Amino acid sequence: MASALAIMAFMAVGCGSDRQGPSVAEEVHRLWHKGFEGVSIRQAREEVPLFESPEDLVMVFRKRRGSGRWVDWHINCNFYGTSLHVKGNQLRPVEVGGTLMGCYPWKYVKADEWLARFMEANPRFHFSGDRLSLTVGAKRVELRERGR
Repeated sequence: MASALAIMAFMAVGCGSDRQGPSVAEEVHRLWHKGFEGVSIRQAREEVPLFESPEDLVMVFRKRRGSGRWVDWHINCNFYGTSLHVKGNQLRPVEVGGTLMGCYPWKYVKADEWLARFMEANPRFHFSGDRLSLTVGAKRVELRERGR
């Protein structure tokens, strides 16, 4: 009798097949061939002062024939990019490269360097609606899908 009640309780609750959002594979698929613009750049819940206008950040994820997955970004001064491996919900850049323009004021160069180091640290990603969050520890870059 007890086992019959346990089975009925399990069936009433469900067997866990009802997902509460997209799978990791679906989220990975959402990255490609899309552009995103910055919403906020935070470290430990505070805006990173190097970034006066996070909305100036533009990031584009692509699949390129022959060179695999790629991400390009630009904020303030220099242009950056890297080929990517994706493992679960983690971006794993192969080698970040960028232009080396001497930009003024100097904080623009520092902001570019901060963002390049952030991307080199294998950020995790997550979608919520049209928002894409990239996180490394207490650092978070929030982006919004362009054109939405």
